[in-house]
Order: sequence, then C-alpha cells, then structure tokens
Amino acid sequence: MPTDVKYLKSQALDYANVPLIDRRVIASVHLENKDDELFWDTLLQKHRKGRYNYIYKSKNSKDGEPTSGVNQCLRYKPYLSKTFFVCIDSDLRYLEQEPEIDAGHYILQTYTYSWENHYCFPKEIQSRLASLSPQAATNFDFIKFIAALSMCSYEPLLLLLEALDRQLISKSIIGCFWSCIPMQCPATIFDDNGSQVLLQIEQKLHQFKSNSAFASIDLDTAKERYSKLGLTENNTYLHLRGHNIWGLLNHIGNMLCRPYQINFKEQVLLPSLQLVGYWEIDKVQNDIQEIIK
Repeated sequence: MPTDVKYLKSQALDYANVPLIDRRVIASVHLENKDDELFWDTLLQKHRKGRYNYIYKSKNSKDGEPTSGVNQCLRYKPYLSKTFFVCIDSDLRYLEQEPEIDAGHYILQTYTYSWENHYCFPKEIQSRLASLSPQAATNFDFIKFIAALSMCSYEPLLLLLEALDRQLISKSIIGCFWSCIPMQCPATIFDDNGSQVLLQIEQKLHQFKSNSAFASIDLDTAKERYSKLGLTENNTYLHLRGHNIWGLLNHIGNMLCRPYQINFKEQVLLPSLQLVGYWEIDKVQNDIQEIIK
C-alpha cells in the first residue's frame, strides 16, 4: 500500500473514531474552510442537533503541513463513513455530473455553486431590507436585479457547460466567464435597479458568447439537457460563482444601507438563508438525512 494512501486511511480512521471515543460528538465533518461552518452547521443542526467535530485543515501526506480546500476534502473519498464525512461547494460539479459526489459516498454538496449562493435569496433579501428600512428598500429592488442578472447569464453558462463537457475548450476559460460578473460597481447602480451595470455585464457576456468554440453548440438542446438537472434562467444566479454574486450583492447592500446604519451582511444577507422553497436546498437536506438519519 503506498505511503500516502496509508497516511490518508489512518487519518480518516482517527476522525471516524472521534464519535466512538466521545459519545457527545455525532460525526467528524471535514469542511473546505472555517467560513463554511455557519451554513453547514445550520443545516446539520436542523436535522440532528448536537456536536460535530469540524475539521477545517488536515495534514497532507507529502510534508505533513495543514491543508484546506475541496481537493483536500476529496482525498478522503475512499475512507468516508457516517462518522466521518465531508461537505463541499458543488462549484460546477453537479451540473457537470461528476461521478461519486453524493450522499452514497458520504459527500454533502451545496448543489448551488457554493454556500454563499444560498444566502442570496432575492425575496428574502428584499423583505428583510424593507423591514429594517422601507426607504432603503424603495431605492433598490434586489428581486428585479437578481432576476435580470440570472436571465442574462443563463445562455452563456449553458454554452460554458456544453463546451466543457464536449472538451471544446480548456478549463482556463471558466475564469473568463466569471470575470464578466463584477464584485463591485459604481454608485450609479441605484439608477433603474442597476440597469447600467446589467448592460455592462450583458456586453461582456455577449463577447464571451462570441467565442468560436461555441459555434457548434445548439442552445435548445443544451436548455433541454440542463433543465433536467434543474437549471433554468430563473435560478441561474444560484449556479454562478458564489464569491462573485455574494460580493456584488454585499457591495450594493453596503452602499445602499450606509445612510441607514444597517450592517447589510449581518442584518440582511446572513439571515436570508432559506431552508425550504427551492430544489437546491431540498437536495442538500435530503442528502443530510441519508447520512445522519
């Protein structure tokens, strides 16, 4: 048995044994990093209250240095169990149908691009903002803005997914797609619910779509294929890079709420997590029940 395999197997066994040694602990859970804990603990506590041994970093087998991230989590894939499982951001894995990323292999995933997307539920954001400051809520409509962003990103995302699946392009082009969606914007964002910023995003996405690698892709076929996985123009915002959409909404919210002494992240974004109402969150919870039932 190779040394690195022995090392990972030994570590996994140690993590899996924690709940056996300390009965107060339900399971050891390896996260990508500490920032992910709020989301995953909220969901795990909903289904089974108690203590979880969260692991943010584990030693790699090359030099024994603490390592974090999705790749480190997935290195344990052969050795996972009900008492030691991992929680990861889906990125594009779900839409690409990467095999063996499921509850049956003791892997929980977000089904959105990342956990941040789950806090970007537009109706809840608008409702919470209105409850804190009706005036701020009249100055910008997050429901309209996110709907427009989702719609204009839908076809470019389909082209990206199809091209990746058919190996028409290298994965390096993914960065070009995400760069079309800014994480900051000028104060003019408040004019007509961000129409100028949305226009700039549309122009960049139009340029992205013009890549000759996409010429052979039939969009109608792509729409039918990915609709079976749940992707539509209405929920595309949940499958955009979470860092981008979270950053953009937080930036808009900070500018909007500054005059009203509202902490947008703490008072609006973070409390906006919805535990029912859309298939992405339902699938996460079904997976959780399968592992910790």
